[in-house]
Amino acid sequence: MRTKCFYCNRPSIVYLRYANLRLCEKHFVKFVEDRVRKTIERYKMIKENDRVLIAVSGGKDSIVLLNILKNISNEYSFSVYGFTIDLGIKRYNKYVEIAEKCFRDAGIKYIVYSLEKEHGFTLDDVVEKVKTRKPCSVCGMIKRYILNKYAYEHGFNKIATGHNLDDITALQLLHLLRGNLEGLKKLVPVLEGRGKLITRIRPLIEVYEKDIELYSKIKGFDVVKEKCPYYIGAKTLFYKDILETIERKSPSSKIVFFRTVISKIIPMITTGNEEAGSLKTCRICGMPSSRDVCSFCRLKLKMKE
Repeated sequence: MRTKCFYCNRPSIVYLRYANLRLCEKHFVKFVEDRVRKTIERYKMIKENDRVLIAVSGGKDSIVLLNILKNISNEYSFSVYGFTIDLGIKRYNKYVEIAEKCFRDAGIKYIVYSLEKEHGFTLDDVVEKVKTRKPCSVCGMIKRYILNKYAYEHGFNKIATGHNLDDITALQLLHLLRGNLEGLKKLVPVLEGRGKLITRIRPLIEVYEKDIELYSKIKGFDVVKEKCPYYIGAKTLFYKDILETIERKSPSSKIVFFRTVISKIIPMITTGNEEAGSLKTCRICGMPSSRDVCSFCRLKLKMKE
């Protein structure tokens, strides 16, 4: 059996069953970077002169995303800016230091946004006071709101997040099985913005999680390995396991499933008559909301009680 790299005579370090390729370290790195390039081009994610705000959590996905986008930014003539949110979790603050180091190493401008400094409370405070929502749910809402508001107010027209193929396909399967068609329609490579909602892009959406992990190790990135103390087990883990079992039996099933959903299923359930004006404007902060007061402002009011 061939143990050499498909492209050269070096020993291979990995066999990608879904692509039927054995690759050495050098060509594996190139393979991943080229896959991101092709994803950006296939889904028209980034245009010349775009200003891209990259959400960095300190995990492998966001740090790999940051470095690849930085490396290809001149090639595609767009600018990148790093952004991480200090949520004020006392037992889990290392990710902020790691994100800052990543920004400095990549040589890009960045901001660390302090939830406590800007809004007067931390996620620890929220968890202690708000018992009606799970910490992960509240945390996700906070991050989405802050990212969008900052991007809008500072002239960014794209927000890039590190969702990988395994993340998205697990969510797609979950929403399909639960009949959540509205949720399914949001699991696309480019979630177009409108008004004060900034367009979100997912350049790693066709990259397998294992490939991102190996790429990160090869590059020697310092990434957060510990789980957040409020992590209670993602509901998608079960669906990830199902898809991984199928992938082992039938390599490339994940990418085929993903592309089938976005090219065939989502167009079938998108009528073209969606209410463009269905979103209201929060009467407190002025940002888009499905209610008169957005979830973030309701949380702020709750924290003042």
